[in-house]
Amino acid sequence: MTHGLDGPHAVITTALFAGLPAPTRKILAFADSRQRAAFFAWYLSDTYDRMFHRHLLLDTVLSFCDPGVSYGLTELAGPLKDLLRRSSLYGESATSTSVATEAFHRVLGEAVSDERRSLRHTGLLDGWLQLPGWLEP
Repeated sequence: MTHGLDGPHAVITTALFAGLPAPTRKILAFADSRQRAAFFAWYLSDTYDRMFHRHLLLDTVLSFCDPGVSYGLTELAGPLKDLLRRSSLYGESATSTSVATEAFHRVLGEAVSDERRSLRHTGLLDGWLQLPGWLEP
């Protein structure tokens, strides 16, 4: 089974999914085997989830941060938590602490990510991670 071919399909599916009306968004995808179908479902869900969280993080930075000012990870996690709460991604049963923890993990994950699709590597954010003075690189 070759997993490297799912990327373009996930991009096209995500773009089509975003164009569907919100209450009736559903996708029907076909695959050669149950194993490939199961992998594609997971891959698409994981890809969409990471992309959506990056979008919310970028919205947070653009909405709440002033250019040229340094911000700590926790300072970004607070406004991101508010966006996550409003995004309907988390149900009513999600506690404020669990959403705050998720927001911090997303900010931290993006800060240390060396992924080609990260906000830093795509040029959407530049130099936003500043190490403390006591930590020598």
